[in-house]
Amino acid sequence: DSLLIALAGHASTKVRCSIARRSNLPIEALDIFAASGNLTVRRELIYSDSFRAWANTELLIEWSGMDDEFARLAAAYITDFEGSDVEALFQALVVHSDPDVRLGLAESWNLPKRLRKQMLNDEDIGVRMACEKALE
Repeated sequence: DSLLIALAGHASTKVRCSIARRSNLPIEALDIFAASGNLTVRRELIYSDSFRAWANTELLIEWSGMDDEFARLAAAYITDFEGSDVEALFQALVVHSDPDVRLGLAESWNLPKRLRKQMLNDEDIGVRMACEKALE
């Protein structure tokens, strides 16, 4: 754990990104990543089981508002965030200005049907079509 914690604070973005994807990250490493503000590292954290268990709704909404790519990834993994309120995160992402974020929601394989139905009137035709296809 101490090595992962040390590497989480490494000066190299490449090193931090390679560590951020790990599934066995200690809380201290996640805290360091969260405090760093590095968007590239944050995007890699999405792939970490540890991060998806640790991240709360407020953090996910805040980061999604700051970074469209993070928001797109969060949308794709929306139901995998164990410590977050899926409904609240959905409500934040479903009104995101970037249609690719909303498309990520529409294409999220495990999004509950009742939430997907809310997207059938999206202003973007691609989002609407993805919802229709997923509801078939």
